[in-house]
Amino acid sequence: MTETGWCVFVHQLPAKPPYLRAKILKLLWRAGGVPLKDSVYVLPLREDLLAELRRISEEIEDDTSESSRGG
Repeated sequence: MTETGWCVFVHQLPAKPPYLRAKILKLLWRAGGVPLKDSVYVLPLREDLLAELRRISEEIEDDTSESSRGG
């Protein structure tokens, strides 16, 4: 049997804009994330998924910084 580890992704998203929350949840779902709690997702520990989580993190940072500037 092959052993696998797990990756835990915890996010903190602002309430507004509402589209951001839906967008990030959809990206996590597509990556195979399983919700553990409201803002906690677990995924199998794989190199391709780590790269996808980095992209999702960057998306959160870009969108939150853009909304804080009023754009």
